[in-house]
Amino acid sequence: MLKIAHRGHKSKDNTREAFLNAIKHFDMLEADIHKTADNRIVLFHDDFIEDRFIENMYLNQIRSIDPDVLSLDEFFAYFPPSKYKILLDLKGCTELANLLKTYIQENNIPLHNIIIASFNRKHLHSMFYSGIGVKLAFITYNVFNSPEYGSILSLVDYLIIDTSILTKELMQDIKPYNVKVLVCTCTSQYICEYVKKFPIQGIISDIII
Repeated sequence: MLKIAHRGHKSKDNTREAFLNAIKHFDMLEADIHKTADNRIVLFHDDFIEDRFIENMYLNQIRSIDPDVLSLDEFFAYFPPSKYKILLDLKGCTELANLLKTYIQENNIPLHNIIIASFNRKHLHSMFYSGIGVKLAFITYNVFNSPEYGSILSLVDYLIIDTSILTKELMQDIKPYNVKVLVCTCTSQYICEYVKKFPIQGIISDIII
């Protein structure tokens, strides 16, 4: 079972220090990414930094407010995907997926250790039809009717679900679609112990598992 560090560990989210802490205890690093106004990809969770929409800002403007923000270039330099398992959670506009696809191709990024995930199915469609062959994951906190999972899961390798919707019924509903299941986000030991009872492939966690 994969132990996945939620935005790093024991430090400010999505920062080098947080990921350095995480690699001591976890199998995989989870990071959130956004597009900037100058078409850079940065590690950041929220849509806004202070009172400004991050997608409307240049990288140097973002760093003038928060110098700890990493670009994807820097993240991969510190934690190369040839060595570390990485889960990228795509945030914001659909254009981010096209930007990431181009970035991967132009920089010859190895993909065997990368999972690209999103709540936004347009992100996932764009990545799937790009033909680059990366593993994909759909994130949801929603429960669907059993037949709906056919179209939802047809393009992905993983389903990432919140601990609050993890049930035997859900696991039975998705069983015909042969996807791997990751659970987010474990915030306590008793939650981790609960989800381990299910046939899942990984836990995204704020604590050491």
